[in-house]
Amino acid sequence: MTILDEDFKELPKNNERQFGMSAHLMGLFGCLFSIGGLIITTLYYFGNRTKSSFVREHCARALNFQIVYFLISSMIQIGLLYGIIFKSEISVDDFKNTTSKLYIFGGLSFLNLVLCVRSAIAANKGEIWRNPITINFVK
Repeated sequence: MTILDEDFKELPKNNERQFGMSAHLMGLFGCLFSIGGLIITTLYYFGNRTKSSFVREHCARALNFQIVYFLISSMIQIGLLYGIIFKSEISVDDFKNTTSKLYIFGGLSFLNLVLCVRSAIAANKGEIWRNPITINFVK
């Protein structure tokens, strides 16, 4: 077990690692509905942030990632809805634009899956791993 952050002086206990892993796995609900991952991760954060500094760190990192994922996926979904609702005439170009946005949204969902699983594995090993596209909103 290694810890990549110097804030933690002692190794996390087994149940702390499981809580940290669960915090990241809650974000998998965001693969289906982007708001789902954000809501569940937020509830998990507020329910478990006082357990230990290791659990709080993982809950905060999972929540930060889900906030960024929600913002990006919401922009894509708004673009899709705009393209579907406000276009009275449908042409081949509109279909290509909508299809490309769907591919981007699918790729973003796959990225959410991969990064949530990667973070959960690191938490289960007792490590702190930062997702590459995370902005720290919650500390």
